[in-house]
Amino acid sequence: MTTPEDPSPTSTDARRRALVEALLAGRAPDRSPATPSSPRRPTGPLPLSYPQQGVWLLDQIRPGGAEYVVPFSWRLTGPLDPVALRDAWWEVVRRHEVLRTRYRVVDGRPSQVVGPPEPVELPVVDLTGCAPAQRRERLDSLIRDEANTPFDLGRDAPLRVRLVRLAEDEHVMVLVAHHIAFDGWSVGVLARELGALYPALVAGEPSPLAPPPIQYADFAVRQRDRAAGLTGQLDHWRDRLAGLVPLELPTDRPRPAVQDPRGATLPFTVPAGLGRALASIGRRHRATPFMVLLAAFQVLLARYTGQTDVAVGTPVAGRTRPEVQDLIGYFVNTLVLRTDLSGEPTFVEVLARVRETVLDAQSYQDVPFERIVDALSPERDLSRNPLFQTMFVMQNATAADFAGAGLRARQVPTLWHTAKFDLTMQVTEEADGSFSAVVEYATALFDDATARRLAGHYQRLLSAVATDPDAPVTRLPLLTEPETAQLAAWNDTAVEHPRHTLLHRLIEAQADATPDAVAVLDDDEELTYAQLDARANQLAHRLIALGAGPERIVAVSARRRVALAVALVAVLKTGAAYLPLDPGHPVERLRWMLADAGDPVTLVDVPDQHDWSPGPRVHLDDPTLADEPAGRPGVTTDDRSPAYLIYTSGSTGRPKGVLVDHRAIVNRLRWMQDTYRLDHTDRILQKTPHTFDVSVWEFFWPLTTGAALVMARPDGHRDPAYLAETIVRRRITTVHFVPSMLRAFTGHLAATRTALPHLRRVVCSGEALPDDLAAAVHAHLDVELHNLYGPTEAAVDVTAARVHPGQTVTIGSPIANTGAHIHDPWGNPVPVGVPGELLLTGVQLARGYHRRPALTAARFIPADDGGRAYRTGDQARWRPDGTIEYLGRLDHQVKVRGNRIELGEIEATLADHAGVRTAVVHPHGPGDDRQLVAYLVAADGHPVDADTLRAHLRARLPEYMVPTHWVTLTELPLTSSGKIDRNALPPPGTHAAR
Repeated sequence: MTTPEDPSPTSTDARRRALVEALLAGRAPDRSPATPSSPRRPTGPLPLSYPQQGVWLLDQIRPGGAEYVVPFSWRLTGPLDPVALRDAWWEVVRRHEVLRTRYRVVDGRPSQVVGPPEPVELPVVDLTGCAPAQRRERLDSLIRDEANTPFDLGRDAPLRVRLVRLAEDEHVMVLVAHHIAFDGWSVGVLARELGALYPALVAGEPSPLAPPPIQYADFAVRQRDRAAGLTGQLDHWRDRLAGLVPLELPTDRPRPAVQDPRGATLPFTVPAGLGRALASIGRRHRATPFMVLLAAFQVLLARYTGQTDVAVGTPVAGRTRPEVQDLIGYFVNTLVLRTDLSGEPTFVEVLARVRETVLDAQSYQDVPFERIVDALSPERDLSRNPLFQTMFVMQNATAADFAGAGLRARQVPTLWHTAKFDLTMQVTEEADGSFSAVVEYATALFDDATARRLAGHYQRLLSAVATDPDAPVTRLPLLTEPETAQLAAWNDTAVEHPRHTLLHRLIEAQADATPDAVAVLDDDEELTYAQLDARANQLAHRLIALGAGPERIVAVSARRRVALAVALVAVLKTGAAYLPLDPGHPVERLRWMLADAGDPVTLVDVPDQHDWSPGPRVHLDDPTLADEPAGRPGVTTDDRSPAYLIYTSGSTGRPKGVLVDHRAIVNRLRWMQDTYRLDHTDRILQKTPHTFDVSVWEFFWPLTTGAALVMARPDGHRDPAYLAETIVRRRITTVHFVPSMLRAFTGHLAATRTALPHLRRVVCSGEALPDDLAAAVHAHLDVELHNLYGPTEAAVDVTAARVHPGQTVTIGSPIANTGAHIHDPWGNPVPVGVPGELLLTGVQLARGYHRRPALTAARFIPADDGGRAYRTGDQARWRPDGTIEYLGRLDHQVKVRGNRIELGEIEATLADHAGVRTAVVHPHGPGDDRQLVAYLVAADGHPVDADTLRAHLRARLPEYMVPTHWVTLTELPLTSSGKIDRNALPPPGTHAAR
């Protein structure tokens, strides 16, 4: 056992690991009763202070980490006596035990082990022989190397000093200290002592300084002794910080599993005029400049994250007792300043909240931050700081300069390359009223350009506050004029297309141009453009006779084959909109959609479908259709007439119908042709079920450009082997995949070494396309890969990106005559890199939701240009190159294997079952392998059999909406606000999962 008389470092890594694990778990290691504050043995092991323990723990997790190494330096001008300077240092080290203390594990706990006074070396580096430019470079390199040289806290003194000679009367004294023994206040203490000792020693006089009243170790012992008396204050912090969630700042890269200490700094200035205006606002509202600048910083963080519960850390000196004012050591405590920004307050109201928060925190500052962390026991996450991830620091402008015996020492600002937190804003008030500021940021998370934008937005926000402090903080502008102009330029997508063009007229024009070219084929049948036109005309005449026409709906329920393509074109020729129905869906759902559509004429190709279609019916294989006229119907309509009505999953328990007009889909197809240029040599595989919007371009893009439409067999879209064989046999040049199916398809190609010599283009949409899947496509296929994005409410796709090998996948930029806008929760456009809700504008927006005016008004809102904007519910952000990064859903709508699903629809249907009291459905697993999990609370406490619930859902919902896993709970987990806590739902395989 290591004893106080034998303070050597423990040789067992296992003991150190156990100690670190105990501290990480929030429990104190076994220890003997607290050491009395007096008397004590100066060389014996003593406890670490609470601030030291936090630093020591991080050093054990990341040995030699540079984030707690503090470099600083003084430029010395005038004649220098190096021996006197060395002896002054020796005296400082003799006076302050903390500068000769090592930190070792003794009797199972981290301890201070004070060493005896020893002579101090002052190495000298002579650069007088270097040219001025080289001298500056060598000095910077030396400071950088010193800062990057780690301390071994168990063996090394926590301070290193080096003297650099630049000229006869010019030197730089470089110091590197470890935070475990040194804080910012200590720099001033050190400067005062050197300023007194150096001239005395030059003159041969004794030290003029009185002995310190106590040593740092005494403070540590007393702090531990007083800890038991802080229970009331600790309870206050526990209440004040209950339920605090991490601040999710948008980062440029994924957060590493363990916090990376590398950092950088970006200085900027708040001009004197603006600084004085902000100080004046503070005086009017009894707030300090610190409170004003902190309030603005917290508003900025709220605007960046969309969170209204914002906590930042701020350091306090921790020197509340007079006997520690002149000690060197690490006394700093950290306060967590949590501000509620909800309710759209004005800045003045936020300032009042911040003022109250700051005063409250200062009243309870005696509680060490480390004890608060232990008491709250937040889940320890090594990737981030506990309780807060951003720091706000207000520093004094006074420099730690000193002079004496003809020597003048001026502290030199030193830029550092570490970051203890995700983001730190340091502000210093200057004598002229301006503020010098520095953004310190973790380079593992943020780019330099991001830090520059953030600094610019902070300045813009401060200017807006000075102009109108009574404005709601959610309306204060962040964007600069150049940023606003850039967003407008990225949405400058206007392209002239022929007006009043109807979709079926484009197909007819192609039939006139290439009547004998193959238009559409399946395994059993092939039609030329002329034959397609004639058969569609005949079917259209029959439909018109049954009442089909403009502003009417015709339902189409058929298998994938040539006749389906004929049916869709025929409906368009009547002036009506087609409603695709899947005959495999539950009868109840089909009946509901038909009733919602007004019980329209229905085209069918299965004889027994009359059971669910109450309106007139036409069988696609009716031989009497050949008796109808083959000429084109003379129906008059315009491009604002609806072309199709597609029902998507609805959050209320019922699907919602999206009505899209000709102008919208024609724009979409014209952009596609302008971009990709199909011709008669191209063949497009139609494999998407016609009830999904991707099928619209699969059907009509080739038919409007002279290419051939190849119909996959009805069940073929789920079979990778069949698809590969068909692509080869039919010489397919363009194919669409949802990413989940694309992964299965590329896996099949890799396993079978299948080549696809004719395939030139793969189009992806319907789900997020992962980077690794894009890489797999490029590894196995010599094709162009295109990632498209868009909802049914905007004519299939509104953004597009070509994904090159090695490139990060995005959803690209807006296509012709459309716009993409990203707004924060308060409706403001967000800066580059900041997440928000994606809104779409332009000619491709749907009319709205069929017979759902309230829902239409809620989702299709007025746009700034006087038009309309569709709120997608998707979260996205701009990248610096003008492309858009898709970040997922804001609501509970998800996509599973390309199928858009409102979780609320499944939940409502489950709740209709008598045995279910409440239900939550949640996706589980990675994007292209995600599955639905149903979490249930039984109505009478007896779980309902999962097979019974599956049957209940299958009778009412499509198969893709039936959960894969089932978990029965006694109660659903709730957040502190009483909402369902989806993050706390157990994974499938636990509880009563089946």
